[in-house]
Amino acid sequence: MNIQQNSVFLSNLLKDLTNARLLPAGFQRPYVWTRADVMALLESILRGYPIGAFLLWSPYGRADISQAGRTRLGPVHMLRGDSTSSLLLDGQNRLATLAWVARDEASPLPDDLTTAERAVWADGKALVANLREKKLEFVDQAEADSGFRLPARALLSSLVASPLMRRRWTNEWAGFGETVLNDGLKWFDEASGAFSGARVVVTEMEYATAQEAKDAFLHICKVGVPMAASDFDAALSWVP
Repeated sequence: MNIQQNSVFLSNLLKDLTNARLLPAGFQRPYVWTRADVMALLESILRGYPIGAFLLWSPYGRADISQAGRTRLGPVHMLRGDSTSSLLLDGQNRLATLAWVARDEASPLPDDLTTAERAVWADGKALVANLREKKLEFVDQAEADSGFRLPARALLSSLVASPLMRRRWTNEWAGFGETVLNDGLKWFDEASGAFSGARVVVTEMEYATAQEAKDAFLHICKVGVPMAASDFDAALSWVP
């Protein structure tokens, strides 16, 4: 077994998730975050604060993880396949939250939402970037496209932000003064840069057998709700 620690862009972890190179481990508990937890994470990213480490297991042939991972994290549904190389052992709520932020609000919601997911992400409110107030906030969906606002997912992708800005510049934003527009867009650029530049420490257990990964996991993840060895064992035979 080889244990590596690297500083990686948070956005790259999210890409690995959406490309099914990374799957959440089967034993991970359901999403439990509240809206306050979500806002605390996003505020930490905006301020450039550390947001904690992530733990991955990449056996590279020394264990079969093809059936040991869940196929959904947040709104992202993944297909198991040859591209899957790692399981996410710690950090699922943070990564799931970013996946929810990045979700296209027009896409259908998963059928199996947890109680917490439904309370935060499916209660008729939308997460937006308020460029006038220079903050992220949840608002009623009917108000999400009004005022000097953009969907929060625009912070994660210029491909989303640019066309929305061009369209709203001549419509919803047409009546705003130059100072308001410039100040709001300056904040948005800085906030977008905070998300694109956010880095996290990833501890990766490479070439580890199931036993080695379990031993390391039980030693590393001692904070929060304890994880029993039986939970890890169950993950290796977990089937959706």
